Amino acid sequence: MKRMFLVVAAAVLVAHGFASMATRAEGLDEPAPVEEQVQLFTQAELDVMLGPIALYPDPLIAVLLPATTQPSEIVLAARFWDRVGDVNQIQDQHWSDSVKALAYYPEVVRWLDENLEWTRQVGEAFLNQPEDVMATIQRLRAMAQALGNLATTPQQIVEVNDGEIDILPADPDIVYVPVYEPAPIYTQSGGHIWFVNALRTGGWWKHDWDWQNKRVVVWTKDCPRPQGWWKQSRADRWKTQMNVQEWSPRTRGGQFPCKYWATRWQQNLKGKSGSNHGPSGAARSGGASHPHSSGTGAQSGGQTITRISAR
Repeated sequence: MKRMFLVVAAAVLVAHGFASMATRAEGLDEPAPVEEQVQLFTQAELDVMLGPIALYPDPLIAVLLPATTQPSEIVLAARFWDRVGDVNQIQDQHWSDSVKALAYYPEVVRWLDENLEWTRQVGEAFLNQPEDVMATIQRLRAMAQALGNLATTPQQIVEVNDGEIDILPADPDIVYVPVYEPAPIYTQSGGHIWFVNALRTGGWWKHDWDWQNKRVVVWTKDCPRPQGWWKQSRADRWKTQMNVQEWSPRTRGGQFPCKYWATRWQQNLKGKSGSNHGPSGAARSGGASHPHSSGTGAQSGGQTITRISAR
């Protein structure tokens, strides 16, 4: 009950806390799946916890979720702004790439620091229940879309691909943070989303979400995000083979937090040794990221793509 209270309280804070935001991988030895038992969040708890951020654009969620797995670095980033406050020194810090990306927005890291229990719980859920987290975000998006509360706007592009919903920035230079009340947006038609916060992007904005392949993509200097990427349909985005990287969490004592991440890692190693179309390495991005060919799942012949029109 105590944890449920914390989740509910944190979710209420999230719904309002981000409204105040202003414009403004480690190399790993081959790990084994973790065997220790952890207390998993229930579906009801995940709904409450993730409801306030499920409608965030994909690139923002792709940065936010990995960053929450490193709460101690979130604290350090918040202290950095209290003590130093020099944006030019962010890349010199020994933080994960996802935390560095959020650090360019001091209001964001300060809010995450001030609501550290929610931050920790979201990170724990993403580490230990990644498939549940992804399924919950997609289910909540579908609920909002079915009620007419999620649609393309001047700030975002909403696209349905075989039942999965992508939310992409309409402007490559700005990612807007939607503000909404979670309860009505998922249960009542006529719910409202406001776009009062704009985050200007830059070279630090390296993460994107690949929902079909259930992974966070990390762009690098050798494989940068293509120009006009977010304005393309999913089929066009992934039709070209690109040696992109895939985020995965850091290990704990040589073990991944759950079997899902260990399986992804082993698939990456297999792809490296057996195919030019698979993963082939590791890099640093809030955990580990593995080079991976982009076109494996996004070119299915029966793919149905629908861009949700503005209302």
